Amino acid sequence: MASGGAASSGKLRGNLVPDGKGSYIATTHADGVGDGTVFKFTPSDGGGSCSTVWTSMGEVGFPGDNLVIDANGNIFGTSDGGRNGFIWEITP
Repeated sequence: MASGGAASSGKLRGNLVPDGKGSYIATTHADGVGDGTVFKFTPSDGGGSCSTVWTSMGEVGFPGDNLVIDANGNIFGTSDGGRNGFIWEITP
C-alpha cells in the first residue's frame, strides 16, 4: 500500500495517529536502522507514502506505541530507554 520510507522495515507498533493535516504518525520497533522509527504516512489514491520523522539510534531506546499529537503538531511519546524510560517530544 505504501512506498518507501520508514515503514518498509521493522515491526509496526500501535495505531496510526491522525496529525490533523491529512497524514498519520506511527512507530516501528527495531527497524534495522536503529532502535525504531517515528514515521509519517500520507495516503493518496491507490496507496500512499511514508517518510521518516525521527530514528532512535540508542539515545532513548525503542519508541513506544502510544503517541499524542498536540494542536501545534508536536509529537509526544515514550520509550523504554533501558532501565529508566523516557518521555520525548518531536517538533516537526
